[in-house]
Amino acid sequence: MVVQNHRGPAAVSGDSTRTRQATVAAATVPRPLTAACLVARGHADPDRAARFLEPRLKDLADPFRIPDMAAAVDRLLRAREAGEPVTLFGDYDVDGVTATALLTDLLGRLGWTVRQYLPDRFDEGYGLTKGAVETCVGQHGPGLLVAVDCGSTSRGPVAWLRERGIDTGVVDHHQPGDAPA
Repeated sequence: MVVQNHRGPAAVSGDSTRTRQATVAAATVPRPLTAACLVARGHADPDRAARFLEPRLKDLADPFRIPDMAAAVDRLLRAREAGEPVTLFGDYDVDGVTATALLTDLLGRLGWTVRQYLPDRFDEGYGLTKGAVETCVGQHGPGLLVAVDCGSTSRGPVAWLRERGIDTGVVDHHQPGDAPA
């Protein structure tokens, strides 16, 4: 098989992992390690790999397929209309801090009042822990808290927040052990 890439035609043959990696590399990226990562994560088809590397909005799944998304959007809109602050509880690792910063910027630009809380990794531990949530509530007194990059397995802290009348949303790429909290 001959595939075209940015360097010109490249020949690949067979159906081994190396062949799939070479096919993806030839069609999408110049670096073999990137191609190997794509193939290992299920993007062995060059078209699929290209869509993964250069995503388009039209290729994204409908976000309203996520359970309770309509209710979450409605709650966020009511907070904005009422001028109620939204407290973002971010995780302290790189993806949690980045997601918290991005959401702070986006929501702020769209008219929300946003507060942030990042737990102390040494004193409060990892994720949405009860101690960190208590500190966050003490500092910000939120009526609406959105956990960012954490919370998918934090049933206890989420229940504690709800018992206190604090509406809680969870935005997390981690997989829950059970049903979402």
